[in-house]
Amino acid sequence: MSLKLIGTRQFLQIIIMFMIVQFFGLFLVAIQFNGISVSDITAANVVNTPITAIYFVIYIVIATAILLIVLKVYRNIFKLLELFVIFLTGFYFFIELFSPFEVSTTSLYIGMVVAGLLGITLILLKRKWPNLRNSVAIISAIGFGTILGIGFSFEIALAFMAIMAVYDFISVFVTKHMLTLANTAIENNLALLVDSTEVEAVPRSELSAEQLKEYEQNEKEASKKSKTHLFEVFDKQGYAEVPTSSALGTGDMIFPLMVAVSAFKVNYNFILPMFIVMGSIFGMLFTMFLLNRYKRALPAIPPLLFGILIFLLIYLLIF
Repeated sequence: MSLKLIGTRQFLQIIIMFMIVQFFGLFLVAIQFNGISVSDITAANVVNTPITAIYFVIYIVIATAILLIVLKVYRNIFKLLELFVIFLTGFYFFIELFSPFEVSTTSLYIGMVVAGLLGITLILLKRKWPNLRNSVAIISAIGFGTILGIGFSFEIALAFMAIMAVYDFISVFVTKHMLTLANTAIENNLALLVDSTEVEAVPRSELSAEQLKEYEQNEKEASKKSKTHLFEVFDKQGYAEVPTSSALGTGDMIFPLMVAVSAFKVNYNFILPMFIVMGSIFGMLFTMFLLNRYKRALPAIPPLLFGILIFLLIYLLIF
């Protein structure tokens, strides 16, 4: 199987997980806002001024700086952060799923208890079966993205994502601390991103000189440990065991969903939100194109925002 086909398959898996977050998030909004008045929906806007959005950005920057500092002293801080994130976002996800926006006080309390218990269950499931990381990360992204979208007005959500796009660019290309955080999440199998990882037997003839050199270095390290008979057969037949991986941070799924959910409150229908989702999918495809072209870690939020703005312009021209 060629490296190109492997990469395409992994990109497809990432895009599918991205789409699940966007469409299921809108489904939750349909449940939440079903049968309630426009005034109640409008009242849900908590963040509706530029200064409040800026405060959110400042909180994120400060929190990230604290994490990086603590990470140098206490590396398990991310595992504690994961537990907190899984519980909180899982709680939001399940309370949105099982408790409509407008319910009695008793039903709301019952829903909160059930959502809390299910949030704890998510943590236990992730700890027992680490391979559930992608599923837990998807649930977390849906829960957090919908809550932000419900609380943000559309204009402020779009502005907030634009600011985060600039921050994402700086954190990947300038300070590069986002790469440190991503690598830490991958090394510790944390549900703060989704990924697709495979090991395939690829003909050595398909590897570039640089890839072959890297493979031979890794093979020397692996030879110090026991190798399976299957891998020895592959080596004799001229194949290389090549690990390939593609990953996407939960934030890259949360912010487009936040904008799509907030877009519902513009006209109180799902026409604009669907345009936003289609734009984010276009941006995701553009991101994958850039990854395939430049073969390096890239910030995903800027191209996602680019896609959203293009489809927002199309929406304005049509409607």
